[in-house]
Amino acid sequence: MENKNFKTKKISYILLASFFLISFLLIPQKIYADDDGEDEIINGFISAIETTNENTILSITDNKGVKYNIIITSDTVLGLDNAVGERWISAFGNDTNESINRLKEQQNMLSPITIVLHHSEASSITTKNSENLDTNLNYLFIVFGLAWLTFFGYIIYLSRRLSNIKEEIKLLKSK
Repeated sequence: MENKNFKTKKISYILLASFFLISFLLIPQKIYADDDGEDEIINGFISAIETTNENTILSITDNKGVKYNIIITSDTVLGLDNAVGERWISAFGNDTNESINRLKEQQNMLSPITIVLHHSEASSITTKNSENLDTNLNYLFIVFGLAWLTFFGYIIYLSRRLSNIKEEIKLLKSK
């Protein structure tokens, strides 16, 4: 009977170790679908907004004091939070005046923004979203792992109970 329990225990430990090894090997890596190596990410504060007849130029100062002049096109996607935390998402060309007002609001609040540049033109401008997706995914993975650990623990518990019941049945039949 002890030999069976030892084998069951050994198999359960091997299954658990295999599960954790496979889980950690399959942790998703960050993948950028449109990364062609020509995009540049700039983080900073809006220092000026200049509007001309042809285009809008956004002056950004990063944390090292470097100033960037960035052209905003009608295709630039904006994802900006207001003071209350409400998220506003739109293309710059959909409503230019509203977009400029939202950018000026970000400038007045001194909100840090992130700009993705593609060939010296902004493809997207965002503020830090109040939700941290990476942290949420980490918690999701931890809960997923705990759920599987609980599941396998319960299976081991049931297999031990089943083997004990079988031993008791054999003992009763032999009497």
